[in-house]
Amino acid sequence: MGYLPSKGAFVLLGQNVNWATKLMGLRAKDIDWTHGSGVGQDFICSCRGFPNVPLIGVQGCINYNPTLLKRQMGFALELPPYKSDVQESVYFPIEGNQARVKQVAEAWRSIQRKGKVSWGKANNRSFPPFDDWLSKRVELTCLPFPMIDPWYPVIEETSSTVSMNEFLEMKRERDQLLAEKTELEMSVARVQRVNQELKEKMEDQDKRHALEAKRFEMDTAYYGKISQALASSNREHDITKERLARASKVIEDEKRRQILVKGQRDDRVQVLIAEWESEKLKITAERDHYMAERDHYFRQMKIHQKEVGRLQQENTELRFAAEFARMEDEIGPSVGPSSG
Repeated sequence: MGYLPSKGAFVLLGQNVNWATKLMGLRAKDIDWTHGSGVGQDFICSCRGFPNVPLIGVQGCINYNPTLLKRQMGFALELPPYKSDVQESVYFPIEGNQARVKQVAEAWRSIQRKGKVSWGKANNRSFPPFDDWLSKRVELTCLPFPMIDPWYPVIEETSSTVSMNEFLEMKRERDQLLAEKTELEMSVARVQRVNQELKEKMEDQDKRHALEAKRFEMDTAYYGKISQALASSNREHDITKERLARASKVIEDEKRRQILVKGQRDDRVQVLIAEWESEKLKITAERDHYMAERDHYFRQMKIHQKEVGRLQQENTELRFAAEFARMEDEIGPSVGPSSG
């Protein structure tokens, strides 16, 4: 998944130069190992029961080992891979192996992916343990082309590899630094938490201070109003005292006047009582006279009613007699003998 150089001596070599010869002059830093869109992403690492990824071609089936692609996917190559991760699990022709081809095809229905959960954050590097393993692997398997000098000069650079002891020491120091970093982060978190608590306390104190200041202003205004009300009340109290003094004087004068007129009032009361008794007797006499006249009127009315009843009876009898006489007059001539 990496990219070969797009400029420099590698590009300027002719098309007739063998590709192996061109690759011999490359260094690790000359290759763009990762593709921008795939860095740090999960990728297929195995299929069902296979420890790696089987591939089906036109002629047969082979496998590739995704563990060796970690750097191309943006993950660091720190330690040598396990033997099971780089073993040859599939290598056979299609002809005569239909059952195995079907097994490989079915394996693609269940794929497993790995990424940053298994290998951590993206870090496009290879570390000395892996580089040592790779060098020994090349010596063991041998390259499929002769080792000849490259056609373009290779600039010698100081080797960036270190020994295993140095690597382990650096790793130990890194782990120690990471532990110190974690402790510092925890300390910073504690300090930030304390600062946040202090900030919240200060904000609460500021709010309480603002409330107290506002309450003090309200109390001051309230006490000012009370002072004004007390001053006004004192003035009204003085005015009321003056009014009470005048009222007391008027009451004393009224008492003296009442004492002076009390005798006159008693005499007047006696006169009024005598007049009332006289008027009472007069009213009683008039009432008795009225009652006597009423009784006389009722007696006369009863006599009159009896007389009216008698006259009505006589009138009825007279009308009946007159009606009877009229009927006799009408009947009389028709009863006698008829004239000849």
